[in-house]
Amino acid sequence: MAAADEQPPQSTNSTIMTLEQFGIMGVSGVAWAFMTELPRALVGIPVDGLHFLLQCSPDLSKELPFDFSSIGSLLSSIRGSVGLSQLWRGATAGCLHDLLLRILMPRFSILCDQALCSVFGPHQKARESWAGLWARKVAVATVAASLAQLIAHPFTMAHTYMVLDAGAVQQYPTMWSFFSQMVHLHGWSFLWRGSSLVWQRCFAFAIVRFSMDPFFNQRPSSVLTAFGGALTASTLPDIFTEPMDAVRRRVMIGGFDKSGWSYGGWLARNRCPIHFWNGMPITFGVDLLFSSAAALAHWHSQTTGEMQQVD
Repeated sequence: MAAADEQPPQSTNSTIMTLEQFGIMGVSGVAWAFMTELPRALVGIPVDGLHFLLQCSPDLSKELPFDFSSIGSLLSSIRGSVGLSQLWRGATAGCLHDLLLRILMPRFSILCDQALCSVFGPHQKARESWAGLWARKVAVATVAASLAQLIAHPFTMAHTYMVLDAGAVQQYPTMWSFFSQMVHLHGWSFLWRGSSLVWQRCFAFAIVRFSMDPFFNQRPSSVLTAFGGALTASTLPDIFTEPMDAVRRRVMIGGFDKSGWSYGGWLARNRCPIHFWNGMPITFGVDLLFSSAAALAHWHSQTTGEMQQVD
């Protein structure tokens, strides 16, 4: 009886499985991050570097030995003075910034939508008016994007400063050296300089983007329509938000005797507004590329559908 009453030892398979699952999740997460950010590190990072230089060019023309008259001249002067590898500086910070946005924005969007549902009731698309749906989308997108950008802001600060660090002696050889120097000189809050202007850009982008939804609800009828729709949906919001992003970028690197908000207002009032769109050619080029990809995807789906119908 005593032998029958004895309980067998507890199996530790559940703990082992949990650790295995945790390890698998970690490895798969690293692999996902690597596959996601590798193309960006190779192609997107130098494009971002050009964009930063053009956005800040009114404040850099006397400090850096670069010709900002055109994109070709800028590339030529970078290659002749410091080398094109300068455009890849800060790649780690840029990839971390992008990765944080990819991870945080969808999660914050879900949380914001749930918060709105708890306050105003469940989301009922069939019963809500277009204005109600539009306001909900704008609110969710603005809050989610602003929170994600706020968390990732120190990394875009590091990326910006490292791209602009083109002197004979590099002040910030690594991302961590940038963080340590800035915290030592200006305190932790400096890493978020310019972040007070983030919500304006997110709000403007959401208003313009979701106002176009009624025009893009139907499936494109042709490849040209798909290309034009994608280009309009991406370029029109960028036209409105590019100057806000340029002001934020210039606040990051200057006007340290003022707060970020007051210096941004000073730039808007006292500097030539046309220069706030200096980086728009880069943005438009990226929009063209993604619109071409959307048109190609539409052509592929059309072709596949027609082949299936024939079969």
